[in-house]
Amino acid sequence: MVRAVPLRATLASLVLAFGLGCGADDPLAEIRELHASGRFEESLDPLRELVDARTGDAEVYYLYGVALASAREVTQAVWPLRKAMESPEWYEPAVLHLAQLSLMTTDWDMATSLLDELIERNPESTRGVLLRAYARAQSRQDYEGTLSDADAVLAEDPQNGDALVLRAVALLGLERIEEASEAIQATSTHYDEVGLGLAASPRFCVVRAIFAKEKKELERAEEIFEECVEEHPVDFLVVDEAAGFFDERGNFERSLEIIRAAFEGVPELPSYRLSLVHRLTALGEYEEAEQLLLEATESPRPEVAASAFADLARFYFQRDDLDGAISAFEQALELVPEPGAEFLFTYADVLVAGGRYDEALALTERMTLVPHRELVRGRVALEQGDPALALRHFGEGQKLWPNNAVSRYFTALAAERLGDFDRAIEEYRYSARADASATDARMRLARLYSSAGQDEEALHAIRHEADAEAALDPLGYVLFEIELMARVGRANQLPERLLAQVRPPAVWPEAVAAIARGARVNRGPEASLRVVEQADRLDANDPRNVAALRSVVGDLIALGRVDEAVARTEAALEARPDAGVFHALHAFALEQAGGDAAAIRAGWERAVEADGDDVFALRGLAARERAEGRSEEALALLARAVEADSSDTEALRESAEIHAEAGRHADEERLLLALLERDPYDGSAALRLAQLMLEREGGGSDPAVLLQLRRAERFGQKDEAARLLARVDPGLRDP
Repeated sequence: MVRAVPLRATLASLVLAFGLGCGADDPLAEIRELHASGRFEESLDPLRELVDARTGDAEVYYLYGVALASAREVTQAVWPLRKAMESPEWYEPAVLHLAQLSLMTTDWDMATSLLDELIERNPESTRGVLLRAYARAQSRQDYEGTLSDADAVLAEDPQNGDALVLRAVALLGLERIEEASEAIQATSTHYDEVGLGLAASPRFCVVRAIFAKEKKELERAEEIFEECVEEHPVDFLVVDEAAGFFDERGNFERSLEIIRAAFEGVPELPSYRLSLVHRLTALGEYEEAEQLLLEATESPRPEVAASAFADLARFYFQRDDLDGAISAFEQALELVPEPGAEFLFTYADVLVAGGRYDEALALTERMTLVPHRELVRGRVALEQGDPALALRHFGEGQKLWPNNAVSRYFTALAAERLGDFDRAIEEYRYSARADASATDARMRLARLYSSAGQDEEALHAIRHEADAEAALDPLGYVLFEIELMARVGRANQLPERLLAQVRPPAVWPEAVAAIARGARVNRGPEASLRVVEQADRLDANDPRNVAALRSVVGDLIALGRVDEAVARTEAALEARPDAGVFHALHAFALEQAGGDAAAIRAGWERAVEADGDDVFALRGLAARERAEGRSEEALALLARAVEADSSDTEALRESAEIHAEAGRHADEERLLLALLERDPYDGSAALRLAQLMLEREGGGSDPAVLLQLRRAERFGQKDEAARLLARVDPGLRDP
């Protein structure tokens, strides 16, 4: 018989249910009374003393975890709850509470893993089944599991309101709309019968809004979401779903308002602070985002301040400020000398990114989780140029954590370094299935396919779990997806999900340029030109639209209409003579038209002077220096371009060409290797590198040659790579 326990059972009820068994003189009696009356923070100091005094008392650990969680010190609540789980008596309440914390911090995988084990031990735990159903629904990856769990509870308790709501959510997720409608009606009847009214359930309020959205009643859906937000302004589910809805409609200001209001309602909750920081960062409001994180580091409680420093470190890390990230982690470590496993793992990750490999390896000696330890050691091996050793470390970690998205991702990177692209594809797929938002596996896989001429497969890869938050570059995902759609001839079928994200004026020019790139691949420069010419909201004389104008100029030149390209750039420059990007584009057009060398140089110099990090301008001026015989000056400018944009490969290619012209083939080889580090799917660079290796004595027996030729063969250089493969030792070709 399944025991029916309300999903939203209070912390006080848990304490009353499980906190018995000590005498009246025991200090735990007073702590239980504090918890029963909701005075959790008052219990923290006496509980800290008891944790030190009663190192084997599972109830103390449990109550301490509950108190920390209730005081919004979520991160610090994890370890005492895990300690309580070691006790058979306290295992279930500790798991349930820890699962709730995982849900609060959106760690769906951890919640599901905890609850799977609990339900295996105790299949009658209704609360565990309901929490797992919720975790599965929120992950958006297992609606079938949500439905199964909800039905299991309803089989024992047909009027369980939480199970009714979750059943409706699952049916909506499975797009079984008619059944969802019936489920929503049944849930509505239930709430009316028990006299709560719809406003009593934030989850059901959201279900009604989602149902209206699925029926394309967008105005009604918006009304319901606004009602939900008004009634439940700090409920996580309401805030998350409402913000997502307004994002889809392109109303990013309203999404920000909702999240900001939730944060102001419960400023001590880390998840809302971090969500607001994420939004502000996406909008380029870095100073406000940083200030929010800095404020949290001023907490008088060491554990809270340490957690905030860790969040600040991640913020700096995402902005490529490695020194700032490491400094923040060091400050956190001073406050909490014995940090948790996740802290050590993330800190080591930053150290690896900063090239501080010895320090990262030293941290692994303190790691208690084998998968963390092996992943860090594998990453160090990968960074130090030993992908085979890296694969061994990753394999050891995956024995205990096979569905870890990050480990699978780095396994794919190591496989790429070894030239095993088939394995890389499988590992990227596995990573994306495990957690599409944890890494940029979808983007890497899409680029791999696209570079091999498989655009349909690339489109499928980048669309996998398209609703998942992009790990590194959300806009980059959107732009590449619409480019791929244009490549396969479906630019006129862009879904609303994409259109909503490219409508803002700051994004629209980049989106038009992306569609034009795809159209150019699909049907040539004339089709690309037509895309931009027919696009609305594009002022060719606005520097913010330079991406679109650059596309037009390139297409005009490709079509032999060079004079028209010069005229377009002249008009833009006349309208905005202060715009460095227009000076660069005009210099480019003049160069293609064989214009005056002095005027061309002046244009490039003016552009670089206006923006010293403009890669297009730096490369253009470098080309002018190279054409006039000043190779060293050209190399210096290209080095600046390489530094300015970590994704740019053309500056590396052009630098390699300059060294090749001077006969400095060792430098050429070094730069080609650096290029392939940035873009492992560049077949022409791989082919040239293989040629250089073959020219060395004994090059035909070097396994690295075969690796590069296989790469070239896969990515656009099949015929020439096949010819050169004949010069490779047969023992390498046929192992």
